[in-house]
Amino acid sequence: MFPSLSFVKQDRDGSIRVAGEEWLVKKIGAYLPGAYEEVVDVVDAYVLTEKVRTTWQDVLHKTT
Repeated sequence: MFPSLSFVKQDRDGSIRVAGEEWLVKKIGAYLPGAYEEVVDVVDAYVLTEKVRTTWQDVLHKTT
């Protein structure tokens, strides 16, 4: 996300944002961007468990 106008303003969480700054919204649920915000990308989250970590370690060790 980033503010689309040149200004310094607080976002809905109280953080100060300036024009051109990008940030990642990490809250659960839907996010409705403000009038002066632009969605840059939507990123899917991954839940990491011990099993997933072990599987990735196995993959990395096989390729090296």
